[in-house]
Amino acid sequence: MFSSSSCAYGGKLQSRCLVAQEANSEQHRFLIGSTSLREENEVQLVDYNQESGMATCLHVFPHAHEIWHMSPSPRDASLLITSFHGAQGPGAVLWKMNTTTEPDPLTNDAQSDDVTSAPDGRARSMSLANANLDEVTTFECVDGLPRILWEQKSASTNQERLVALDEHAFRVLDMSEASVQVTDTSSASVGRIMAGALDPYGAGHTLSSVSGVDISVWDCRTSITKPTINVEGAHEYGSIRDIDYNPNKRHVVATSGEDRLIKFWDLRSPGEPMRILAGHSHWVPCIKFNRFHDQLLVSGGTDSYVNLWRVSSISSAPLLELEGEGNCADAGDASIRTFDDHEDSVYAVAWSACDAWVFASLSYDGRVVFNNVPSTEKYKILL
Repeated sequence: MFSSSSCAYGGKLQSRCLVAQEANSEQHRFLIGSTSLREENEVQLVDYNQESGMATCLHVFPHAHEIWHMSPSPRDASLLITSFHGAQGPGAVLWKMNTTTEPDPLTNDAQSDDVTSAPDGRARSMSLANANLDEVTTFECVDGLPRILWEQKSASTNQERLVALDEHAFRVLDMSEASVQVTDTSSASVGRIMAGALDPYGAGHTLSSVSGVDISVWDCRTSITKPTINVEGAHEYGSIRDIDYNPNKRHVVATSGEDRLIKFWDLRSPGEPMRILAGHSHWVPCIKFNRFHDQLLVSGGTDSYVNLWRVSSISSAPLLELEGEGNCADAGDASIRTFDDHEDSVYAVAWSACDAWVFASLSYDGRVVFNNVPSTEKYKILL
């Protein structure tokens, strides 16, 4: 539980997509999507064993095109949406990940060239079962490459609500087993949408999107002709690259951008940011709140660094100062640790869906690093 070592897993192909397998709450499972121009692309399902500190590739799913966005189902671990560029243009498909067997990452079967990675350099071969992606349904591409977001808390087991972020608009989708139907399309004129997030408290009705240096908040229950909230110039220069909702404190989002900054906003009074963090020397393309403890946030930069942050002052629960620390400021907002395990730009970070303490990061060269929250920070939260 309190391991502090890093584990590096070397992917074969250039990659930009890393997500946790959200519907799996029993193991540390992550999905990696490659972005290769010359070789056949793939989705890898990787298991991280926290006790042994080893990462194992369980399955490799061939994928015909370079993957630019992935969105796993929060309710069914076998379902995954990929958005990709192909020879015929952009595409987006819901896949069912099919395998003949479920390999055991604790076995020592050696029947393939795919290996596990460990902090001490040990490697084990892993027997990979036959795996393939079966198409369930396709999403229409009406304006560039769509990014598909799942509603996290579905009210129905037979129908899913999703949002497709297009280049300059977005669509609200209802998906059943048979089809995908568009229930609404935004008609407001916005700039190029770089990222978006659904409010976990909004039952899929509230969306925040970022375009250029602006944040827009939309109420999907009404006719989406204009945003309900618009934060102009949220970042001073460059584009905002990512946005994430605080999972435990309503109306709070974090944004990161090309200005090297991370900013926190209360969308009820967005005149000024609640907090600004500066810890990267180049763009910050990815940020992610810890879903269990919103004091913790991880960021990845094109400077190749990953930062783990403590943002206690604006969280739903303050952290405690450990006896003997003698510095109240240390129990507030700070960079807990900077991880320098990557040698290329970091384009994705993700927290494990299994517990609160494991997170992973992906750099463009395909390298994935698994890290743990330091024990001192865990004690501040748990005690």
